[in-house]
Amino acid sequence: MTVPQTSAPGPFPWHRYLAPRHWPTWLGLGLLRAWGALPYPLLLGVGRALGTLGWGLVPSRRRVARTNLRLVFPELPEREIRRLARQAFINAAIALGESALAWWGREARLARLDHFEGAEHLERALARGRGVLLLGGHYTTLEVSGRLLARHCERVFPTYKPAHSPLFEAVMARARRRVHAGLIPSRDMRALLRRLRENQVVWYAPDQDFGLAQSVMAPFMGVPAATLTLTARLAARSGAPVLPLYSERLPGARGYLVRIGPPLENFPSGDEAADAAAVNRAIEAQVRRTPDQYLWGHRRFKTRPRGEAEFYPPRRDSRLRRYSLALAAAALPLAALTAWQALRARSPGYLPTRLGRPRPARSGSTPPRWARSTRSSRWWRSCCGGTRGSTWCSPPPPPPGASGPAPCCRRRCARPGCRWTTTRPCAGSWTPCAPAACWWWRPRSGPTCFSTAAGAGCPW
Repeated sequence: MTVPQTSAPGPFPWHRYLAPRHWPTWLGLGLLRAWGALPYPLLLGVGRALGTLGWGLVPSRRRVARTNLRLVFPELPEREIRRLARQAFINAAIALGESALAWWGREARLARLDHFEGAEHLERALARGRGVLLLGGHYTTLEVSGRLLARHCERVFPTYKPAHSPLFEAVMARARRRVHAGLIPSRDMRALLRRLRENQVVWYAPDQDFGLAQSVMAPFMGVPAATLTLTARLAARSGAPVLPLYSERLPGARGYLVRIGPPLENFPSGDEAADAAAVNRAIEAQVRRTPDQYLWGHRRFKTRPRGEAEFYPPRRDSRLRRYSLALAAAALPLAALTAWQALRARSPGYLPTRLGRPRPARSGSTPPRWARSTRSSRWWRSCCGGTRGSTWCSPPPPPPGASGPAPCCRRRCARPGCRWTTTRPCAGSWTPCAPAACWWWRPRSGPTCFSTAAGAGCPW
């Protein structure tokens, strides 16, 4: 098998997608192509950053990923479940950049990242003349593995589900047809059988939950899951062998390993449940090898046997989801402004106050009347080293005998709503004054620092 010599596609009909509703898609495709042009280590780094951001911004998918991992790995502690779910988010984000690499990357660049195994299994299967059914899974390396597979076999026909956006669908299909022999819609069973009878290679991934209309319940990673019976029916009607296709991202930015395994034995067996379990076991082999490179964000176990509770919360209405996203997008500038003002104020209490969660008021935060005078300002600067915007809190009254704790001097910012940030005592000693019920706090050097009442008759 050689690298395919594909013909150049015709000009892209860009004039069909100039309406304003396509502008956001154009912008996203431009950013995606720029991402794919980055050096490979930097491409992975941007994907890690976006995955970390998505982990915090998409709580619904985060909950789905954790639920799936708890189901299939019940022996793992919660800390490991969180680590795997977070890494799966990061790998899913990296897959976006890898899609750009697969669609627009140069052949020489892909050759440096290509590690391929199992070509002999594919050659022997094609020699039988009945076509080959490649059994894939929804790994995060799905898109780039298709480009690498096309470097070793020019007769691959991937199945795919058309995208909702017409522009994105046109760009994606055009990029895939450049490297593959053709594309087959996932619901076109006649086209699947026709290509197999022509001794072509058909690649599809059945590891999704489409309900029980064309599926049976079979264990996947130890959990009953709705599994399509199409794989066994295609193999029975065409006589094509079923070969598992595995792919993984290698550590150290070394590229990708694409492996083709030997044909499934005794397949199809005539028992739909047994055949579905065999398909799931083939996909499980790669999932257990690299559990963080599987797309755990989809609801693989949403269909349950009768009488069994649901694993996932019900989905919200699509219009409500769009409204929530629009509201969150509108609130982003306000949140950024609030964070900037909190940083400028240098007060940890500013942001909670603006968000409606003020800190509880501390005792002694209301100064006596005299503390607001001009003299008190001079006193604060000389005694406690205060600056503009600083304030103080009242100490407890001194015990009899002119002894007791020193007043506490606190400092805060000058903006309304700020809270205390630092506290230190004044240095000095208590000195009696007139009337006898009052005590003055006299510093070791400088003017009077503070005064407090020990009883009635104090001037303030």
